[in-house]
Amino acid sequence: IMRQYLPNVVDVFGLPRAFVIFMAGGVGGFLVSNVITGHPTIGASGAIFALLGALIYYGRRSGQSYITNQLWMSAIFMFIMGFLMSSTVNNWAHAGGFAAGYGAAMVMPTGRREGPGLLLRRNSRTFRTHGK
Repeated sequence: IMRQYLPNVVDVFGLPRAFVIFMAGGVGGFLVSNVITGHPTIGASGAIFALLGALIYYGRRSGQSYITNQLWMSAIFMFIMGFLMSSTVNNWAHAGGFAAGYGAAMVMPTGRREGPGLLLRRNSRTFRTHGK
């Protein structure tokens, strides 16, 4: 999943900002999980959800509703699967990471010129490359 979202976040925000988004998601997921459950947590799933949250915010900001809707469907599907799969999936970390990524994207400028087709062009290249 990270291979699908990280290149898009790097394209949109640039590598240093993508790193900040990823780390903010990890910290946000850890904090939300620990505050709500009281149990320490480890893993990168909160940070991966942060990448998804950042892309959704960027899609909304740049008016790319088609891509944004697809990303929302992915996020909802992953949240539902997390709840259905087992009690060991840390859904609070996922939610905290998503919120941290979305929030980081809100306050962070993009590294590229914003345009309505940036994510669409990037995703069409990604799907063609991975479809072989």
